Amino acid sequence: MNWVADNIQSFAWFWPEALLALGSIICLLLSAFYRKNVHISFGIATVTLIAYICVGFYHLFFCDSGSSNLFVGHVKLDGLGQLLRVLFGFLGLITMHMGFVHQETRKNIHFEEIPSFLLVITLGMSMMAWANSLLMVFLAVEMVSIPSYILVGIKKSDRFSAEAGIKYLLFGAFASGVMLFGISYLYGIFGSGDFSILMSLLDSSFPMSSMGWIAMSLVCIFCGVAYKIAAFPSHMWCPDVYEAAPSPITSFLSVGPKVAGVALILRILLLWGQNENLSMDQEIGQFLQRFLIFMSAITMTVGNLGALGQVKMKRLMAYSSIAHAGYLLMGLACFSTQGFQASIIYFLIYFFMNVGCFYIIVAMENEYGSDDIQHFTIFAKHFPLVMALMTVFLFSLVGLPPFAGFIGKFYLFSVVIEQKMYGLAVIAAINTAISLFYYAKILKTAYFSGEDTDIQPQTSFSWSISLMCILMAVPTVFLLLQWKPLLTLVEKASASL
Repeated sequence: MNWVADNIQSFAWFWPEALLALGSIICLLLSAFYRKNVHISFGIATVTLIAYICVGFYHLFFCDSGSSNLFVGHVKLDGLGQLLRVLFGFLGLITMHMGFVHQETRKNIHFEEIPSFLLVITLGMSMMAWANSLLMVFLAVEMVSIPSYILVGIKKSDRFSAEAGIKYLLFGAFASGVMLFGISYLYGIFGSGDFSILMSLLDSSFPMSSMGWIAMSLVCIFCGVAYKIAAFPSHMWCPDVYEAAPSPITSFLSVGPKVAGVALILRILLLWGQNENLSMDQEIGQFLQRFLIFMSAITMTVGNLGALGQVKMKRLMAYSSIAHAGYLLMGLACFSTQGFQASIIYFLIYFFMNVGCFYIIVAMENEYGSDDIQHFTIFAKHFPLVMALMTVFLFSLVGLPPFAGFIGKFYLFSVVIEQKMYGLAVIAAINTAISLFYYAKILKTAYFSGEDTDIQPQTSFSWSISLMCILMAVPTVFLLLQWKPLLTLVEKASASL
């Protein structure tokens, strides 16, 4: 049968993901039978992720796959998918290291189960970025969601962690139900879930009376995906979950599912507004653009206003994550190649500056057992280099020069203004100014609080955390000076979209 041959041929590009699945199964079995030797599971997961990254680099830079439909069209592997494969692999590897150096996570009795779930989520995020059918959209989102519920509530003895896990589960179940409702309606209208077939069916002969149902279906799907990227109106779970989850898991959730969700929205948007001769295509494209403009504006506003009164770093970073979801949606709302590329550039830069912040939060929790902002006062006196790196990450999150966040914001604002979406540009500029207040509040507390800082640190600062902070800070600083290679990489990745 043709589908059997196609599936066999698809494994030529898909076997690294099969390696992730195999590594997850092995780690899960080891966690069941060798619970006392955590290093074995972490070692196998680390080797698996390193192999995954190496293969991703090889496919990205040395193999020209173009745009390949795999597994009878359910998966689409192109330059963007290959780029995100590498990014997700690095994120999984960094989260493994962060979990290993985080004392609270290491003391958890279920620590040995974390590698298996991280590998499954990494696989699911890749599938979200590669989804080419409605069925794969749902399966990929659930593959990311279900292990995430477990990781958030993995500290069973902690009441707040269990509460956050249940809250995350309930919000996720509701969002999945809404998304599945939209998928079922869209499938009922077109009679197919394959994106390629959906695109071919969007012609002028298709009844215009179905446009309202199509719009409703897409809104339901977007609301389900918005849950993964913590965008309005599916953002309310974010602060409590980020605060209660172990910090390495919080760092992982703040970047990985957000990037995968943005890539998934991009895949869906590519179906609409591509042919100006198709009246329905135009109408739906315009509706989606207005919808994304609204979601972008309200998401960044809710996130930045919510962050103003926070005194805990993880809650502050949660609201910051919501705000950055709004910025990422700015590029998608442009409905142009430049807008899509601007969003890709922004989340690549966001990866470095956000992970760098969470490494310092992990160090703070190791030292004081808390993520209260007041502890930065002691950090500034006893660990000046670390506090200087935190300053770099925070100013980059704002988008101030001379840091890489400025390049990300510059591209986003330039494409929005080029599309004459001046209202969205003004709202984004106001929100950027608001964000400066709460990021600067951290630095004010660290350097100008005036409190007694004679308290001595309890432990010496981890050299591995210091090294990782420096590695995250290097691209955060030098991407502003050498941004053309990043632009070239993004243009290559998006050429086959």
